[in-house]
Amino acid sequence: MDQSKILDSLRSHSLFGRNDIWEIMNSGTRQYSKNTAYALLQQYLKAGSVSRVGRNKYTVTAEKTASYEHQYSELAEDVARSVLRDYPYLDFTVFELVQLNRFVNHQIGHNVIFLSVESDLGDYVFDRLKTEHPGHVLNHPSVELYDQYWTDDLIIINRLLTEAPKGINQPWHTSLEKLLVDLMAEPLYQEIIHRGEYPSIYEGAFQNYVIDESRMFRYARRRNAADRLRTFIAEETSIQLRTVK
Repeated sequence: MDQSKILDSLRSHSLFGRNDIWEIMNSGTRQYSKNTAYALLQQYLKAGSVSRVGRNKYTVTAEKTASYEHQYSELAEDVARSVLRDYPYLDFTVFELVQLNRFVNHQIGHNVIFLSVESDLGDYVFDRLKTEHPGHVLNHPSVELYDQYWTDDLIIINRLLTEAPKGINQPWHTSLEKLLVDLMAEPLYQEIIHRGEYPSIYEGAFQNYVIDESRMFRYARRRNAADRLRTFIAEETSIQLRTVK
């Protein structure tokens, strides 16, 4: 079984599923089981040769694309460490505004940390963090409250919805799928980030990174933002969705 030849055959498919790999493997004289084909798929995924873009939807990873990673600031890391230390079983994610600098035309100089915490526990985390960062923590602020109390390196606590995608390297990292949905669903993000930057953010994300569209739209439906997201992508960007029509 020549794995490189199988991968070359898969490149002719814009999208393929598990059964496609099995059929390609069995195009010769030797026959392989589906379990062997699925094991090969896992090897490709682990090596980064193949990327998942939807439910049983895969593509050969282009050289220019990669899995999304962000080097968090010391403040963001410190916030995460505090939460992990005091609430080790808490589900949470951290997004910081400067994560967008790789996508926007006008660079963001003043950082804001968004700490999303599972329902009903935000108050406890707020009480803990405000002792470590006095005057720099807001709990579920409105747009008006944010404008009134904004300061550099502000920490904002908001609600983490169930089914929110988790990060790859650390569960608390904000995945690109979650970020793209939150930009469409969070009023505060829309207040802070100029709407004119949105097309370049989304196009840069899809052009340079692997996006699991099924994962993204599943979370978008949870946030009641799926239709808005789909319409925005169709009407304001050059993105061609591969798995969602």
